[in-house]
Amino acid sequence: MATRVKQSPQERRKGELALSDFSDYVEKLQQKSRTKNTSVAGGQSARPSGLEDHDELAIIEHLGLSDTANQVQLREWLLDKSENADATLQQLTGLVEARISEGHGETLFDLGIEDNGESMGFNRQDWDVALGRIKEAAHAIRSDVRVLLTFNVGGEEEAETKDDKDLSCHGKLLIRQTPATLEDVIETRIAVVGNVDAGKSTMLGVLVKGGLDDGRGKARVNLFRHKHEIESGRTSSVGMEIMGYDTHGDIVTSSVPGRKLTWGEIGTRSAKVISFTDLAGHEKYLRTTVFGLLSSSPNYCLLMVAANNGLIGMSKEHLGIALALNVPVMVIITKIDICPAHILEQTITQLTRILKSPGARKIPVFIKSHAETVTTATQFVSQRICPIFQVSNVTGEGLSYVRTFLNILPHHGHYDADAPFEFHVNDTFSVPFVGTVVSGVVKSGVIHSGDNVIIGPDSLGQFMPTAIRSIERKRVQVPVATAGQSASFALKRVRRKEVRKGMVVLPAPQPNTPGFQVPRVYREFVAEVLILSHATTIRPKYQAMLHVGPVSQTCAIIDIDREYIRTGDRAMVAFRFVQRPEFLTVGERILFREGRTKGLGIVKSLGYDAETFVRQGAANITANANGSAPASNGEPQGNGKQEDKGKQTVTTTSVTSHLSAAIASFLRLNDAHNTVVDLGVRGFFFAMNLAFNAAMWALFTAALTRGDSTTRVSIVNVSANFVVTALLGAMIFGESLPPLWWLGAAFLAVGNVVIGRRAAAEDGGKQAGEYNDDEDGEDDGDLIELSETRADQSRLRRGEDVDAPL
Repeated sequence: MATRVKQSPQERRKGELALSDFSDYVEKLQQKSRTKNTSVAGGQSARPSGLEDHDELAIIEHLGLSDTANQVQLREWLLDKSENADATLQQLTGLVEARISEGHGETLFDLGIEDNGESMGFNRQDWDVALGRIKEAAHAIRSDVRVLLTFNVGGEEEAETKDDKDLSCHGKLLIRQTPATLEDVIETRIAVVGNVDAGKSTMLGVLVKGGLDDGRGKARVNLFRHKHEIESGRTSSVGMEIMGYDTHGDIVTSSVPGRKLTWGEIGTRSAKVISFTDLAGHEKYLRTTVFGLLSSSPNYCLLMVAANNGLIGMSKEHLGIALALNVPVMVIITKIDICPAHILEQTITQLTRILKSPGARKIPVFIKSHAETVTTATQFVSQRICPIFQVSNVTGEGLSYVRTFLNILPHHGHYDADAPFEFHVNDTFSVPFVGTVVSGVVKSGVIHSGDNVIIGPDSLGQFMPTAIRSIERKRVQVPVATAGQSASFALKRVRRKEVRKGMVVLPAPQPNTPGFQVPRVYREFVAEVLILSHATTIRPKYQAMLHVGPVSQTCAIIDIDREYIRTGDRAMVAFRFVQRPEFLTVGERILFREGRTKGLGIVKSLGYDAETFVRQGAANITANANGSAPASNGEPQGNGKQEDKGKQTVTTTSVTSHLSAAIASFLRLNDAHNTVVDLGVRGFFFAMNLAFNAAMWALFTAALTRGDSTTRVSIVNVSANFVVTALLGAMIFGESLPPLWWLGAAFLAVGNVVIGRRAAAEDGGKQAGEYNDDEDGEDDGDLIELSETRADQSRLRRGEDVDAPL
């Protein structure tokens, strides 16, 4: 049940502050639950556990900076010309291989800089020797080296701005390994979001196809999947496009001008593949957009903003969802060729203000040079940084910075290949001569072609046994798929109508295996949620669309650890799926909405037990009071569920609470008197309700007694409809009927019966009276006629005339 309450600016600000705090809290929980199998090459010590949750320190760790003495004589390995040159080259090769393995197939190498950030003091000759040694080491492990940025070296990659005090030669290198098999290709998933008409599809068309746009939608046509999308120019479905980079960092394109490469050709010729998910920007397609954001498990989010419109409409909604999911965000401002300078300045000011707001807490970095592109991409391991590009898809301005940035993007995401296999289905197909095909992302584990698996749950919560017929990645057949990769599986003995989005593929049951557990599905679960923005109070029985990964289903709130929740509140909430049970795991992020986004959370436990939920709620309240978790914003919570239930039976609406608070504030009463005023207001509304019911009952009874038969029949029909509708609501939707309603329904039934019998009695008496009156009239007429006949006969005997013959 939701009660309409106007949201104030203070409540909106409270929601923004709570979003940032809750995002940090969820990230800490996930990092604590994540297995820490960190191994550092070169003898460096692991990071202290007390600093593991700070993103700012994570930047320093990924950059390899340290304040301790160098344990690896990197300079000697790079400039060694002695007899031990071959041995040091092997050591250098081992170091490069370890860094490539840590970077999942690629690494950024600072040549001429020590691990502690000090310069090695290279001159130009030393630079050339060191670069040659790095290339030899890279070639030994089937890798290529590309110079991204240099300082005091010269050439095309020379930085525009330098430090005048540092005259040594140094720079940044990209070392990327040639994939031995197709499953070793580096994959980065990017979700493209933004308001309608922001240029999302056009931007992807220009990046993927290589040409420029004509300003009238030429580049976006090839990305649309439906005819109405081409006609309207607006995306309504989830589109997929890929762009490949080879080991040298060049974009994979066709040697024939104008020819478009297939996905298979891009996958086989690329060492790194960028997978774009083109999402809809219109508000009526928000469900599709949210599903695409959660089901595709993006590593990064690309927010498109039109320079002439600014951050309007659904752009803020999409940005809030990305921040809630803790996905790194980068922004591209499009259409700068048609935007006046002062309008562009307003858009940049608005964007900067929103990114620096308490809800986002981002550091905007405007990319205007090649050096800034390389430096920002290197430090993009921190989620606090938000790079901003300004491009034009018609003139091509700024596109080279975007392509370079995407090429250097580091790997982001945590996937466990040693855990049991788990695959989430986000789309289904029926391919001729192949059968049923499901696509999605491998969440954990490894799967091989031919393995026996189960897929489910269906509407009854059951799993179907099947087997993997074949596996494809980017439309190229592969023998295996590992955690973190998007793939498609052809299934055996499964029909298309038996599978749906939101299902999971799990290993086939092995009862004889130690530790084997049958997969369980749940209709109810408990989550810790945060209300982002909601103009009403949320109470039990409130329903909204809930998204958990690829699962999208209507959920009802069955219990809350307090009386109600509003914008900015955090609470333990028990949910129930309305349609069917789903497969969930503890720690998954949820997002629920009613129209626009309303709240987010994290799954805390599976199943629902009232007593356990009461203890969890009390523990959560105690933790909030002790300061171990963010505060609950001062909402009344109570000490137990029984007290909350008692309050709910007395409470009418939140309007009474606001009214009593306003009266107490106007009269300047303390808290004790405030409670009295609150009870008085509630009692007044309750008395008004009883008086209204009594007046309606009196009018209803008067209409029954005074009305004709048509009025009675109409009132009886209305009464029956009232009773039947309420009973159906109680049986189907689980609505509770108060005792006063049952009393009123009983009065209706008794009253209808009594009035019906009274009407029947009156109708019977009237008919009997009419019958008796007719008989009496006939008898009187007969007596009158008989007397007149006798008088005429006597007059005839006396010889007198009569009026009429006998």
